[in-house]
Amino acid sequence: IDRTFKALQIETEFMKEHGRKPNKTELAKIMGLTIEQLLALVDCNSVHISLDELVTDDGNSLLDLIANPEMDIDFDLENKKEHVQLALSYLTDMEQELIDKRYQQDLTFTAIAKEHNVSRERIRQRTTRTHRRLRELIFKSHVSTMGALIVEDIK
Repeated sequence: IDRTFKALQIETEFMKEHGRKPNKTELAKIMGLTIEQLLALVDCNSVHISLDELVTDDGNSLLDLIANPEMDIDFDLENKKEHVQLALSYLTDMEQELIDKRYQQDLTFTAIAKEHNVSRERIRQRTTRTHRRLRELIFKSHVSTMGALIVEDIK
């Protein structure tokens, strides 16, 4: 694009000085290019395609096919949510309850421990084990090519 712009500038200056457009040989010489390089430059910049031009059989335009970064972000977020939801469904009832109380209800280890008549440390250990198991399940869900979660005795 820079070379094309430079060629247009040179052409304009040449017209001002000589009262005519330069021929291809003159333009190539001024730009320090061979005729072949100049012709390749002209060819590269002569093809223009409208973004509204239909390019697929089902009627999508080129603009429809250009990636929308916001849609990628939305898709990635939805994809991650699906992996987490799927992994959560494979947790035991106790593990699901622990995750719910800790992150949905925002309870402390101490509060959860009181409800279950166990020590705060025991709840912390269970939470750590649940996090590890959840990470493994999410990883397996992500790696799975079929999208189905294959759970091997993760305990």
